[in-house]
Amino acid sequence: MKKVLYIVLMVVSLIGLVACNDEPSKDLNELLASIELGYQNGEDASAVTSNLILPVSIEGYEDIEITWITSNPEYIEIDANLAIVYRQKEDVEVTLTVELTDLLNTEYKYFNIIIKALEITGELDTEAPVITGTKNFEVTVGSVAPNYLAGVTATDNIDGDVSVTFDDSQVNLNEVGTYHLIYKAVDQAGNISEFIVDVVVVKADETDVVAPVITGTRDFEYTIGEPTPNYLAGVTATDNVDGEVAVLADDSAVDLTVAGNYDLIYSATDVAGNTSFVVVTVYVIDESVVSEGETVVETFDNLNLSGSSYVGGSFNGVNNIQWTYQGVRGDQDLNGDALTFGGRSTDNSSLKATIDGGIYEISLKHKQPFGSTQAYGV
Repeated sequence: MKKVLYIVLMVVSLIGLVACNDEPSKDLNELLASIELGYQNGEDASAVTSNLILPVSIEGYEDIEITWITSNPEYIEIDANLAIVYRQKEDVEVTLTVELTDLLNTEYKYFNIIIKALEITGELDTEAPVITGTKNFEVTVGSVAPNYLAGVTATDNIDGDVSVTFDDSQVNLNEVGTYHLIYKAVDQAGNISEFIVDVVVVKADETDVVAPVITGTRDFEYTIGEPTPNYLAGVTATDNVDGEVAVLADDSAVDLTVAGNYDLIYSATDVAGNTSFVVVTVYVIDESVVSEGETVVETFDNLNLSGSSYVGGSFNGVNNIQWTYQGVRGDQDLNGDALTFGGRSTDNSSLKATIDGGIYEISLKHKQPFGSTQAYGV
């Protein structure tokens, strides 16, 4: 009976073993043969001047681990899926090794490449690339990583456009906090530039939806020929979460060479992407052009006002100009020739009119109608 039971167990074990091994065969050597370096600009292993693209995964074989190793980090640095090339004064040979590992085995493949020397004309390149398009990020805890490279570029004074990489090893999207994300760009001479931004991880109910507040804006009056105004002087923006944030002034619609009224648009954006706008007017004046105008003398002949109370009203004056007044009395001998205003703050005395084309010059005549020695003025 024991022998029968033992044989049955052996058969079951063999069936289980066959079932466990019933997966597609993974020949590491075949997979190694499919891995190649990504050369740029039509280059090959015999003459490399640009960074190399490194395969870091094989489709359909997610359990295969791929590791890249450089024989000399001084000449080639491995950064994720990029082999950053540092050219020297002479040609140098470097070996890149790719290591494939599954659960049981490890295999290697070697790439011997020649990094071509720098072609030095004039002074040696010592200027690093300039990285642009970076910004801070705000994400909700537990979110997937945003596209950190969207809109980010780097330009070098000699090499033109160069690749940008980023290091997010300090960023933990599963824990609330503020983390550093580091951008990096390297030119062919090995000059390195880095730029650090913040990745702010917040709780779902703490997501910032309030835009910054812009203060200090005003309208501008500009005379053609004067220096360009400093539109940002005294202008600031404050956010409820990020504190002080940058302000931009868009003057693309302003033409300082042609008289007219133009919109100047201020904007400020916080880390969460909330943007506020303020629109002001730039009045451009051409003093060399003086349009012919008309001299109008208001006689108040059409004013019909009486009584000692300070009242408000309106009348149709010279050239059909519609005047409105407030805080005026009509019991003085000036009636018919002028208006008598009250001097108290409660009188709210005023005289207003809208005149087409504006006023180039205005003059007033006034006198003190009462015997009081109190000072008066306009």
